[in-house]
Amino acid sequence: MKRIFACLVIAITVILGGCGMETETTNNFESQEEAKAVVLERMNEKYDMEFSLAGREKYHDYGPLYGYTYTCEVAPVEDMQQVSTVILGQRKAVQMKDDYARYFFKDMVEEKVKNSLNNKDYITSYTIELKADATDKLWTEDDEWESYSKKENASIKATINFDTMKSDEEYVMQLLDLHETVKKLGMNMMLRVKNGDEYLMYTNIMAEEENNVSYSEDEMLKEMQRVREEIHDLSYYDNLSKEK
Repeated sequence: MKRIFACLVIAITVILGGCGMETETTNNFESQEEAKAVVLERMNEKYDMEFSLAGREKYHDYGPLYGYTYTCEVAPVEDMQQVSTVILGQRKAVQMKDDYARYFFKDMVEEKVKNSLNNKDYITSYTIELKADATDKLWTEDDEWESYSKKENASIKATINFDTMKSDEEYVMQLLDLHETVKKLGMNMMLRVKNGDEYLMYTNIMAEEENNVSYSEDEMLKEMQRVREEIHDLSYYDNLSKEK
């Protein structure tokens, strides 16, 4: 009996000791300032460079059952233009995810898209941006774009502007040409096409060709009319973007 009791004491001690060690090595946080310190420390360690707060931050306390969450924007001190979003959550342990790794692929991917658009004389201007999910995985510049893109749901957000003085028939032909062009890139893309403040196309292009829609001239005209009816102004577009 004494031997059984001794074994129980040893087991409980080991369990409690293990839990205590986990708590000590886990960056717990109970305030926004503590959470910010944890984010900067972990980002510094993860990417072996110094990061600094670069924008918005939000801290939520959901109570003892659901823990805390902290979201912020950070950037490397040496390049404050490389802003990334970090999500820190704590329940039983602290977990951190960020989307900084997209900057390892940004220049290459965006250059490929620009090269496909620059020879289109019907495009007056455009903006493109590489987006990706926040992840706890460590990616490096030596990793392959295809692997990163599939794993982290990477996509190009593209807003393209057409001339405002064209007929619907001309817009349809331009949209058909643009749609086929971006499909050939083999990338996920959130494609938004405008002529001034009016939207002509609002669609998603998939990296896999078989998952994309092909349009006839009549179908593209109907699609353009649908977009015009459903998306009336920029504020509606902004609300849709925030929901994604």
